[in-house]
Order: sequence, then structure tokens, then C-alpha cells
Amino acid sequence: MRALATGATGFVGGRLVSLLAGRGDEVRALVRDRSKGDALEADGISLHEGDVLDSDSLAGAGEEATLPITSSMGWVAAPTPHRGCHRNGSAS
Repeated sequence: MRALATGATGFVGGRLVSLLAGRGDEVRALVRDRSKGDALEADGISLHEGDVLDSDSLAGAGEEATLPITSSMGWVAAPTPHRGCHRNGSAS
């Protein structure tokens, strides 16, 4: 399986993508800050630097992915541009 994950640098998402990579799945993580993905790369997860709010940065991120994963367990109290992503998750 080929997966594209958002939220992979977080607590739940990081464990989920490591589990998938550990069982042999191809996993790509969408990260806003590439430096936060060092541990993911060490687990064999490829990184795509981008932001879900910037459609241009997403070009090629999900190529050939068969499983989209959105991981967010937290609630964002402050009104930020990413709050809608947490609230709406994979609705799109």
C-alpha cells in the first residue's frame, strides 16, 4: 500500500506512519517543516514539504497514494488558519 499522511510529525500520526512503514508499506508524510521529519526519514518514510493550505505546495505529494491519512487528535483553541483542517479533517 502507498500512503500519504498529514499530521505525521504529531504524537498519533508519527506512530501510525511508523507502524505502516514497519510492515512494509510505502509512506510519504506531508510536513510543513522538513527539519521536524528527521525521525520519520530514519524510519524509511519519505517527506514532502508542503502545507494543506497552500495548494501549489501539494503538487506531487499524493502521486500513486492509495490511502490518504489525516491524523489530528488535538483541539486547536486559538483561531488559526489550520484550525479548519483539524475540525474538518478528511471531509474533502
